[in-house]
Parts: sequence; structure tokens; C-alpha cells
Amino acid sequence: MIKYEYFDDNNDNITDRFKFKITFKTDYGVKNLKNLKLIFLFKYELKENIVGKMNTTAFVDIDTPLGASYIKIKGDLNLKQKSPIDRTSFYNEYYYENIFENPIVEKVNYYEVQSEYYSRNFSTTYDYETYIEPMRHPNIVKLDIDINVPSFQKILFSTPLFTKIKFFWIQYCAMFIPVGCILYFIMQFVFRNHIVSTITSNDVGFKKKKIL
Repeated sequence: MIKYEYFDDNNDNITDRFKFKITFKTDYGVKNLKNLKLIFLFKYELKENIVGKMNTTAFVDIDTPLGASYIKIKGDLNLKQKSPIDRTSFYNEYYYENIFENPIVEKVNYYEVQSEYYSRNFSTTYDYETYIEPMRHPNIVKLDIDINVPSFQKILFSTPLFTKIKFFWIQYCAMFIPVGCILYFIMQFVFRNHIVSTITSNDVGFKKKKIL
């Protein structure tokens, strides 16, 4: 049995958190459940600065050496980026298809799917913590999963060389503005208060005119 809920915690009409409750029966007993692997699929969008639409995944891989009757999982679904994108593609759209053609019918290899998924430049990783109770029920396993989606994520860009030169030149020139202001006020204070003695001279000669 699977139940899920979604929440908009900050009332911005965007889903911020998912909550799943999964219950299943095992004929081998919960003490023989030594590992649990889960794959969640999401439609993930970026709407500011960069437009991105992706089918992303949250992987869960938990070792339970003592068995598990109840597992609580809670964490954040964080954006992961392998390499910076070109600054000129700031508003380009990044789209990835579903990693499964038919995930309900076909069997998949967990590690192959995970490796293929993380080969993308953009992906999501589920950073979670777990709480496990080994023997709440002899053959019933209950999962309580909370997935939070942070509102803000960091995107890495590579700035073109011309833009770097422009920023460097602006900063280099801007450095002299406060220096020039300081020197101007110092000179004004020195000459106004006669701190330095000065002599006025005129090296241009004048000839007197004779009037007849």
C-alpha cells in the first residue's frame, strides 16, 4: 500500500515537500530484510535565471543488518551539477527524458540506472537520514518517507573571457576613484590652512609702453 501527500509550506503555489507512506508484507520475516533500495521519480523545474525541465530521481539505499519493520527517512532533494554551463546559455532550456521506458513492468538494475542517471550534467541527489526499528511487527514493513525540495539551488556558470576582462577593467578603474577623492581633500586642506609655505612668482616679463 502506498499513500503520498504534497505540501506547499511557503504558500508560493510550488510544491516544497512530499510525504510517502509505504506498507508491504514480507513472507520471509522482517529480520531477513537486510537491504532496502528505492527509486522515486520527479518532474523538476527551474524557473529563475535558468529555465530547466527535467525528470529527476531520488535514490534510497539502506542497509538493515538487524532487519527492519519500520523505517523513517527524511532529507532534501538537492540539485547536483557536474560542470559549469556557458554564461551565454543563461536562459536556455535543459530537458532530460525519463530514465525508464516502462518502470512498472520492466526489471531494472539499480546501480546501472544510478550510474546512467548521475552521468548527466544536471541531476538531483537525495541527502537523507534514517531511523530504523527492527522488530515492530514480525512480517509487516512500514516506510515513512519525507522529501523536502529546497526553494533555492546553486547554478555554476562559466564567464566568457571578454566579460572577465570587462569586469577586471571596471574594478581596476573604480579603485582609483576613492584614492583621487582622498588626495583632493588632502591637497585642499594643505593649501587652505597654509601648512606648506608657498611663493608666488611670475617669470613672464612685462615691458612698459612709452607714451609720446
